[in-house]
Amino acid sequence: MKPILLCLLFLSALVLGIHFDLHASPADQDHKRCLSQWIPAKTEVLIKVIVENQPNTHALEFKVHDDSIHKNSFAARTNVKDETVRLETQAHSNVIVCFKNVLLPGKY
Repeated sequence: MKPILLCLLFLSALVLGIHFDLHASPADQDHKRCLSQWIPAKTEVLIKVIVENQPNTHALEFKVHDDSIHKNSFAARTNVKDETVRLETQAHSNVIVCFKNVLLPGKY
């Protein structure tokens, strides 16, 4: 029983998915949702963002950075539909992904 349990725990560590709704706000308001995970240095990280049912009056933005003493910035994207970011951490730190759903000017 233990080998099967260890195998299942290993597989569950490889795949982690989060699904959530994000309310839209004008660009001048800083309404965002951030997720963070502590990750050791020299670890490959894959972030896949899939936007479902996004009206053409909204644009999703996201930024990826860490909280190390160097404040590494890994990615920043705007008007995201489907996006994949692959990175390697530079230090033991929290990797932070922040999302913002922006109402496009003149479209709301």
